[in-house]
Amino acid sequence: MAKKNNSVKHVWQTNPAIINAIISICEINGITCIWEIGTFQGESSKAFKEAGLKVITSDIEAHLKEADRIEGIEYLIGNSPDIAAKVAEFAKGEKTAVFIDGDHSYEGCSIDFKAAEIAGLNGLVFFHDAYHDDLLGVNQFINEQTKNPHYYTLILPTLDNTGLGILKRK
Repeated sequence: MAKKNNSVKHVWQTNPAIINAIISICEINGITCIWEIGTFQGESSKAFKEAGLKVITSDIEAHLKEADRIEGIEYLIGNSPDIAAKVAEFAKGEKTAVFIDGDHSYEGCSIDFKAAEIAGLNGLVFFHDAYHDDLLGVNQFINEQTKNPHYYTLILPTLDNTGLGILKRK
């Protein structure tokens, strides 16, 4: 059984309930590895690791000091398309999901989603802030995917008005 995360440290951190939902969905889909795009302070990655997932986390810049990094998590710096091949190599042999929590623009979501496709990790993709009032790009991108015949799409509104978007390959 996956260990649940119950701590929140700052306003920009993903709500622990959303992280727990992602962990549970990964568990029931046999996911063993997750690529988080948008590390920031690494709290989501830490929770994924504590739940028993193999974790790859990436960001366009290093927000974490080397001393604050957690052993067993693969930290990558760079744009998602530029590191997709390295992610694919690290995730080889694993059933891997992707958690997109990057710049939240439509263009950023599109680029990160394409990077997941390049890495061959597009079977189950989660999007943070899919229902956020001020971050409409995520919602726009996911709503566009409802027309994509290769994916089931779902946007779950949350009490904190951030929401969780899910794309699952058919």
